[in-house]
Amino acid sequence: MEELGYKIEKPKLITVFYTSPGGSTERIFLFFSEVSKTDKIKKGGGNDHENEDIQLVKIPVSDLLSKIMEIKDAKTILAMQWFLLNRQNH
Repeated sequence: MEELGYKIEKPKLITVFYTSPGGSTERIFLFFSEVSKTDKIKKGGGNDHENEDIQLVKIPVSDLLSKIMEIKDAKTILAMQWFLLNRQNH
């Protein structure tokens, strides 16, 4: 809710992975949850006092495959690929 302003129910754990195995102990817990316009209950954008610059980017499902090659963030690529492989289940 802090980052994007959406209230989510029952997020589904997709996977847990290390960002750089052997070089770091940092892990990413990647979740999925569907939202609708009615779930948007706050402004989002992060905490003002933390000077965060968070912006929601909406990509149509029909454009996901072509956008994967443009994205440079591994966790976002993994999430997009997971969604494309599993979208019939949602």
